[in-house]
Amino acid sequence: MKIIQWNPELQRSIWENITPTKLIILPVIFGLLFMAVESTYKVVIMSLVLFYINTVMFGAYTAGEEIPNEVQDKTWDWQRMSAMTPLQMTIGKLFGSTIYQWYGGIITILVFIFSALSYNFNFLTVLQLVLCMIFTATFFQTFAMLLGISAREMPLRWRRLITIGILVSLAITLVSFFFFYLIIDFSKSIDKEFVSKNFHWFFISMPPLTHFLLLLIFMNIWSFIGLYRSFRTEMYYFNGPEFFMIFLIAVPIYFSGFLFNLSNHIIGFKFYFTVLFSTIAMLAYSSTFLTALIDKMEIITFRRLFFHLKLEDYKKVGYDIPLWAISFLTQIIFSLLALLLFTISMEEIGKIEENLPQKLLFFLITINLFCIRDLGIIMINNFTQGKNAIGTTIGYFFILYYLIPSLLAISGNEHLLPSFYPIPFDKHFEFSIVNIVIPMFQALIVILVVRKIWVTKNIKVQESINR
Repeated sequence: MKIIQWNPELQRSIWENITPTKLIILPVIFGLLFMAVESTYKVVIMSLVLFYINTVMFGAYTAGEEIPNEVQDKTWDWQRMSAMTPLQMTIGKLFGSTIYQWYGGIITILVFIFSALSYNFNFLTVLQLVLCMIFTATFFQTFAMLLGISAREMPLRWRRLITIGILVSLAITLVSFFFFYLIIDFSKSIDKEFVSKNFHWFFISMPPLTHFLLLLIFMNIWSFIGLYRSFRTEMYYFNGPEFFMIFLIAVPIYFSGFLFNLSNHIIGFKFYFTVLFSTIAMLAYSSTFLTALIDKMEIITFRRLFFHLKLEDYKKVGYDIPLWAISFLTQIIFSLLALLLFTISMEEIGKIEENLPQKLLFFLITINLFCIRDLGIIMINNFTQGKNAIGTTIGYFFILYYLIPSLLAISGNEHLLPSFYPIPFDKHFEFSIVNIVIPMFQALIVILVVRKIWVTKNIKVQESINR
């Protein structure tokens, strides 16, 4: 009760979303569905499915639409000027908007615990599964709200296309683990060695379900930090770039823990660090693409950034620098570090796959060229297309990443496909200077166009200021 009294936003959401009618309807619907199944095993699966549909997917959708709906209803500006702290607003919006989904989630969790224990499930396993269910829901809801804040001013169709696409991809990856684990553990005919087998993460050995739980905790921490810092920005607090840079490095380091022992016993540490730095560069590339796509990229923002750079006021530069620029700088630094390590670990890399050194070298060189090209295209459309920037940008990327490669494949010029992808997918890939020159030429053209547009727009802005 204290947290409700401490958080007026959470209290308001409870008053709006929890009514006597709603409190009765959901248990009745769930009860009828549970009564329709025939066995305890099916009740376990049904409770898991209902939790996923109600709390994970509907909860994520509700959380993701909370801030865009506030903006549409003209109430968001009033709320973010209130006396609440960013932490109060984060907790209140996140759990207040999904309070009814969590009411249904608690019901399905209780049914899951009772039915799983009745099916002679190990208590520790049930506890870990329940925690995985809860943390999966909180991650999806937090991440969806973070996307909703970032893309709130996008046209509705593009916002939903981007957010739903990302959430569905994550759902396929994360939620499938539950069913995979349960199918193995429930089935009498499938070997259960995988369930009890320990996996190594750096120097720690744990079963796969424990690894999955720790992964969800790790992802929840970072998604909550991202949401909290987004609310800080919305409520006119300043954020520095340090947490985002740590995130770009911490995620690949976490996942590289599963490769650490392999590199120690088979392929050596030089290969491990080469792959680690390459992975950081790849994550930074993906992050650059996503954050640039949802960034406004206004002329006045760049002018303020350059002004503080000129004054060498680096604290304010840290406040002004966009996330995509941080990702891009991180990508350049770690791709260069990986390229440096590549020169001394070529033999070890070649032991894994014969043409892997050529693929990795191509990737480390071209990832920066593709990123410059894509950033330039996004910037050009933001400077010239206004509200149509997102649609025009997606159209350009459709041509560059799908239409042209499809035409090359149909015409029998598969050897040119790497000229339009930063990653050499084909196992028969051969290192070719042509596939480096073409992205370089594309990046150069985009840079020249951006420079021309910037000079023209900047002059107009300066003239309007001088009047």
